[in-house]
Amino acid sequence: MTSKPKVSVIIPVYNASEYLDKTIDNIINQTLNDIEIIFIDDASEDNSPDKLKAYKEKYPDKIVLIESKKNRGAGGARNLGLDAASGEYIAFYDADDIIKPDIYEKLYTKAVSGNYDMVDTGFYYEKTKVSACYTTDNLTGDLDDNKRSGLIAKGGYLWTKLIRKSCIYGENKVRFREGVILEDADFLFYLYATISRMGVLKETLYTYCDRASSASKLKDPYKYAENVQKSMTAIYDRVKDLPDYKGIQPAVEYSVIQLYKYGIFSCISSMWEGESDESVIKRIKEFKEIKDKLIKIPYKANKYVMININDNDLGVIESCDKDITELIEANR
Repeated sequence: MTSKPKVSVIIPVYNASEYLDKTIDNIINQTLNDIEIIFIDDASEDNSPDKLKAYKEKYPDKIVLIESKKNRGAGGARNLGLDAASGEYIAFYDADDIIKPDIYEKLYTKAVSGNYDMVDTGFYYEKTKVSACYTTDNLTGDLDDNKRSGLIAKGGYLWTKLIRKSCIYGENKVRFREGVILEDADFLFYLYATISRMGVLKETLYTYCDRASSASKLKDPYKYAENVQKSMTAIYDRVKDLPDYKGIQPAVEYSVIQLYKYGIFSCISSMWEGESDESVIKRIKEFKEIKDKLIKIPYKANKYVMININDNDLGVIESCDKDITELIEANR
């Protein structure tokens, strides 16, 4: 490829050999011709490296292959891809998912036609057989605090987005946290807080396949708790020093509280599965300490909390804040 590509697609690969043929077929046959495909082999232990090398030889003008000497996790692999990308826009694609053949042509056309920094599209969740799009019309166009807050509160996924490269490579170069799960929320929320224009394409162009081997499915309750705690802090740290932080603070704090809720409920589940009260209480206390440092707005004064967290769940959170031992007893 001699000219600057319109889109660079970054695809981390770790032990994904059984899905790679379909993945590469999906990406090679995209209707957008000016595309750069960046595969990052994240120190796979199956035959993914051999497959990737074979496809690189077959499509040398389209595929860029990066081989990491150590396993860096999805965030670290994506960072290697970002360092190599040369496209006008950046997309992220997970190696075990499925995309429509015209997804990047449609997203790029939409981005250019509206001068958008980011464009979102709909996705199909294979496990539940439900289609969704997290970006609604009222959150598009020129962004203000209300729209940014709405985007942060709704969340969303990186892999449905097309992002202008300069928004990632600007004065404050945006990179992922490495060696962790839940590494994409703080990355995405920072972009929501700093880009100027948002667009949406109301089509279902991406299929999320939710494989059992996904890196995000940590079975170890201690490691899961650690990752949730790190994500709570990372979301806050990414945006707290932005000049307009006050305007998005309720949405940011709501996102942290959601993670706090997930942490509490994961601890209660561990207790049901036989983990000792002492261990569970210790972990919940760690969650609460982090939450108390980050949250400044009372729950009931935060409109995103009141709209999006139901009364029962909020009651559990409030009980945890008051008396963790009592919470444990109530959920035996």
